[in-house]
Amino acid sequence: MKNKKWVLLLIAILVEVAGIVHTIIRYVTIFNDQFTSFPATVALFILIPYSICSVLCLIVWVIMKRKVRGNK
Repeated sequence: MKNKKWVLLLIAILVEVAGIVHTIIRYVTIFNDQFTSFPATVALFILIPYSICSVLCLIVWVIMKRKVRGNK
């Protein structure tokens, strides 16, 4: 059970890092493209799904941690 908790925590961290990297790349792409009508700040909306996934992984991790403590 301990391994599952650490795997979920690692997934949450990796998802958040991937979201940050993806947002930075989109921000630079939008900012450097003179033919786009989107403001560069729209790139921050890309973080929303990554953040939701990370929060869900962390919630599952906390639930698993509580169940393990309850079984001891």
